[in-house]
Amino acid sequence: MLSPKRALWATLMMASFGLLLIVPCLAQEAPEKPEAVSEEPESPLEKIPEAPQTPKEEAPALTVIATMCTEIQDREPVGAGQTFPAAVGKLYCHTLVEGCQDSTKVTHVWYYGEKKMAEVTLPVTSQRWRTWSSKQILESWTGDWHVDILAQDKTALTSTSFQIQ
Repeated sequence: MLSPKRALWATLMMASFGLLLIVPCLAQEAPEKPEAVSEEPESPLEKIPEAPQTPKEEAPALTVIATMCTEIQDREPVGAGQTFPAAVGKLYCHTLVEGCQDSTKVTHVWYYGEKKMAEVTLPVTSQRWRTWSSKQILESWTGDWHVDILAQDKTALTSTSFQIQ
């Protein structure tokens, strides 16, 4: 006869050994069923419809508003417009991003006509974030401009156009 201490130890050892045998069996994948080739009737269990899938919640869409302006004061655009004089000297692209769930980045890509003039990557670190980039504008750079605002994965979020006259 085993002492109570040894009996407990033996029981624990047997239970542990049993788990070692059972756990790997549970981790194995079930073999794939071959495609049915006979025309036997389906079992009643196979006719039970699946429970409807609940739709995944999609992340809320980002709202991105870009404004061209001549100044930034208290994180707000000042002197907003779509047409600026050739002597403007410097312009800002102010961007408001709303609905961001995680920290990310946006990129401002400045174009004079179709020529890329600058690319600036900016952090976005809260649900409502204001950020901006600026570009020195020479008086000889008259004509059509635009700034594309891109997501971190380089997909287009929005674009804003303006003219230098």
